[in-house]
Amino acid sequence: MRRGLYWCLVVPLYWALVVYILRDASPIFWDGGGPMPSFHWDKLPSSPTPGEYYKNRAHFDRLFSMPYYVAGLIVTLLGCGIGPQVAKGHARLVWRRFAISSAATLIMLLLSTVISDAGGLLGWWIGPRFLLMRSFSPYDVLVLAKIFLPASLLIGLVALGCN
Repeated sequence: MRRGLYWCLVVPLYWALVVYILRDASPIFWDGGGPMPSFHWDKLPSSPTPGEYYKNRAHFDRLFSMPYYVAGLIVTLLGCGIGPQVAKGHARLVWRRFAISSAATLIMLLLSTVISDAGGLLGWWIGPRFLLMRSFSPYDVLVLAKIFLPASLLIGLVALGCN
């Protein structure tokens, strides 16, 4: 397969899978008064009542989904842009290409969360804290693992396909 066609197919598919993984790891949930996003980078939007939500469902779904799309884009740019490029120059064996691209993507994702946390701590934006929190609960570690590990392993598979 030609390299340009490969990347035109892989990048949107990878982005869609990452958005799915993000939504699965940190879903929009329903509290007693209506839907609320559990993943956001700004002030938490006001929760609509169930009646308001069902009346304007497309609007609220789009509003609640934007942080997932942006985070998916960031993960896709880091993964598809950096991981395979690092592996391409350093690994001739197939398993090494997989391991190096997966590890490089995992490191880039961890670095991006530290940057996101530092920006939040410095007051540049309002958002969730991932790694620079006061304490970790098992749920926090599980959410990060559910996002970072599949994204990194998928990039390992992507790197196997590009020659």
